[in-house]
Amino acid sequence: MASEDFLKHLKEREGIRNESYKDSLGKLTGGVGHLLTPEEQKLYPEGTKIPQEVVDKWLKQDLAKAQAAAKKQTDAMRRQGRAVDPRFEESLISVNFQLGENWTQKFPTAWKNLQGGDYQGAISQIQFADPTKKPGMKSKWAEQTPVRVDDFTKAIQAQAEYVPQE
Repeated sequence: MASEDFLKHLKEREGIRNESYKDSLGKLTGGVGHLLTPEEQKLYPEGTKIPQEVVDKWLKQDLAKAQAAAKKQTDAMRRQGRAVDPRFEESLISVNFQLGENWTQKFPTAWKNLQGGDYQGAISQIQFADPTKKPGMKSKWAEQTPVRVDDFTKAIQAQAEYVPQE
């Protein structure tokens, strides 16, 4: 279950809009960063007011998906022998909420590095397009939402330093 502080932080990062709008990628969105399905797009074309109860329902559904994905990801890390900081799991919820549950396919090397404990390698992969081929060129994610990448970078750094309490 996400804490109230986490929900507040997520809403600050995503923003809350009670009308449909196109996000930075031109995708129809509403509520708390909810990407509208084709059916929802018919109900709420761009600029349409969205009732608060619908926004709340979407947030609950999207958060549940992001939490389930983060749990699977932390379980995978644990199977690789990694102790996982509970705060890092919250950061994964945020990443899954923003990028979708398949973010690990968008950043496969970063995901592999996280599982293997190469946290600096993971940071490099999320921040830069392809550090081996295009040194210094930011990833699309870092260009579009640098604050979110910075949040995740800090979470990875904290995870690197994490020592579980006995």
